[in-house]
Amino acid sequence: MMSKVPGSRCQASSIEGAASWAGETLETKVVLPRDHKVERVNAILNRMKKYKDAVPGFDIKGVVSTPRDTAYASLTTMPDGDEILEIGEVGRMDDLTLTRIFQKEQQSGYRVPGGGPVEATADHEFAHHLDDKMGLENDPLITSVHNQFHTFADMKNNVSGLAAKDKHEFIAECWVEGINAYRPRKTAAAVTGRILTRINRKRGSVGLPPITKEYFQGG
Repeated sequence: MMSKVPGSRCQASSIEGAASWAGETLETKVVLPRDHKVERVNAILNRMKKYKDAVPGFDIKGVVSTPRDTAYASLTTMPDGDEILEIGEVGRMDDLTLTRIFQKEQQSGYRVPGGGPVEATADHEFAHHLDDKMGLENDPLITSVHNQFHTFADMKNNVSGLAAKDKHEFIAECWVEGINAYRPRKTAAAVTGRILTRINRKRGSVGLPPITKEYFQGG
């Protein structure tokens, strides 16, 4: 989920077990309530460290728990451009419950195949970052692929039910499948390939070598 919050700021507080980013306490110091599974939250952030190294300019200024109805997590862009990772139910559920719910959502077609709760959360929110910062919503190739689907059923059958919500969710869901699925379907493969092209164009502009989707796999 991606959102923009006009004129508001997450307030910092501190408790034992604050999450970290790239080995340091987050610049906007978080703070997770005691009902969060701190190890799982840090596993999400550890996966996202790959993106910090892969994409010039990618950063998260804070992570905070949210009382809102956020099934898993969301990336919120603040008025000053900072991004706050909000951790919802993915940070609170016990392992067995979370796994069962996540697998059920994949099997029903609400979510794309590939990855588990940690991978899907990190990869989905990262895709929202790219969408926001690189203007993927307006990319001609991605728009062309997205516009092939005219009904909820078409989108659910080819991507996922969540992808039918809007183009932002479509992009994020395609990326999750493209990175994590053993054999991504045609739509996810096309969108993921385009995103990688855009990432490598950005890397090339600062003298970095290109990467493939395998770079993001395995943790």
